[in-house]
Amino acid sequence: MPKKGTASLFDLIQSLDKAEKRYFKLYAGSKGADANMIYLKLFDAVEQQKEYNEREIVKQIQPPSKKQFSTTKRYLHDLILHSLRDQRSRFTVAAELRTLLDWSEILFDKMLYKQCRNMLVKAKKLAYKYELYNFIAAIIDQEYKIAFREYDTDAFNSLQEQEARAAELISGQNRYRNRSVSFWKMQMKMGAARKAKDISDISDAINDPILKNEKSVSGFYSKRHLYNSYFLYHLIRGDQKKCFEFSKKSVDMYLHQPHHIRQSAEYFLGQLNNLLIACANRRMFPEMNFYIRKLKEVSLGLKGNANPITAFFYRYHELNYYINTGAFSEGIPVAGEIGEQMKKYERFLSPLQKATLWMGIAQISFGNGNYRQALSWLNHIHKLGELEVRKDILVLTKIFYLMLSYEMGDKPLSTYLQRNAKNYMSTRNRLYKLEKVMLHFFSKVILKARSKNERTQAFRVLKDKLTGLNTDPLEKNAFDDFDYLSWVESKIEGRPLAEIVKEKIA
Repeated sequence: MPKKGTASLFDLIQSLDKAEKRYFKLYAGSKGADANMIYLKLFDAVEQQKEYNEREIVKQIQPPSKKQFSTTKRYLHDLILHSLRDQRSRFTVAAELRTLLDWSEILFDKMLYKQCRNMLVKAKKLAYKYELYNFIAAIIDQEYKIAFREYDTDAFNSLQEQEARAAELISGQNRYRNRSVSFWKMQMKMGAARKAKDISDISDAINDPILKNEKSVSGFYSKRHLYNSYFLYHLIRGDQKKCFEFSKKSVDMYLHQPHHIRQSAEYFLGQLNNLLIACANRRMFPEMNFYIRKLKEVSLGLKGNANPITAFFYRYHELNYYINTGAFSEGIPVAGEIGEQMKKYERFLSPLQKATLWMGIAQISFGNGNYRQALSWLNHIHKLGELEVRKDILVLTKIFYLMLSYEMGDKPLSTYLQRNAKNYMSTRNRLYKLEKVMLHFFSKVILKARSKNERTQAFRVLKDKLTGLNTDPLEKNAFDDFDYLSWVESKIEGRPLAEIVKEKIA
């Protein structure tokens, strides 16, 4: 068995893209390194591994001692981080501000106070422009040091006023961010409101006085957090019109002030994600297609690893576009491409992100009649086990298993899945009526239907029940996960699901 050892160096090296690896080699070369140095041999050995095997690495590079091997690992790890910091010094405004502060400290130590002050003025302008107020405190602290060193008593009053103002701005941002985070936690926990108590809980949260007057909110990020709070509030309530309104306001802010995208690309991607959710739920497919293109356009300019991975996850909107428009066959190449790319990104994605992408691919396969393939993708979700958040996705998976077993005509599989779904769903106290109706249909009703006419009649009764539930404010959110009604109609009319869906949006 390979020795596990410490995998932190392995994880860091494996996370590097080609440009970062190339830059590291150049950076190491600038430090006087050559290919024979032990830490470069270690880098190459780790890079070539698929799984971390410390024994094999020791055998390959033959360090003089165990102690030196440990020292070399630490040195290489730190050198890679120095290389990444150097390469990314202008990726974001925050990185640029950290560099300016570092330089100002060097100039201060050299007693070059005028140059130091000029550096801090530049940093302060940048921090205010991008509303990065936490940096203001560090900049003012450095300005205090200059004032003390030069006995500039006149500067203290101004610095104290600036410090108080910065603290006020930071406090304001934090209040709006904390409120937005509280709604995010509620949405992750409950998904959509299913009970009257859910509505009551989020109504209490939205009545916070700071959320009452949009016009009184100043600052880009405070307003973004305000819009995000309202988006999540209405998403939980199922008010898709309001979801669209507030997510579009947030995206429009970024598009009108694009310099903020550079600093907070991940947040911009998140707001685009919200807007695409709203477009899908409101069936605004031309708009959805437009913002998918915008997402791709922004993704091309993303730096580093985290943001491109986030953008990759948001490709689930492409899958949803094909699913919601009935263009299942057109979605096959995209689903195949995403499925293949999952091999590259899977270890960076959360269980929820994996489940979301796999469910999209499964639905594309289902819509094309590739039931065995859809089953394979659902099995990936099943292997994840219990999700910490958005447990409603697992309920959707159970129902989808039942639909698949029916389509495949696999009675042993159907019996097993019915029992599995019933056992799992019986432990849930937050089931939609829709989910209960679907479980009852597959475990009781359809089993009694012996002839084609009886099955068709059973589906007609199911359609009537689902149609009624679709008008219930606490139930309609469940229909956003999958177009159950169109699938039921396809069984009644004996036509492909794609055909039914396309007719509805024509």
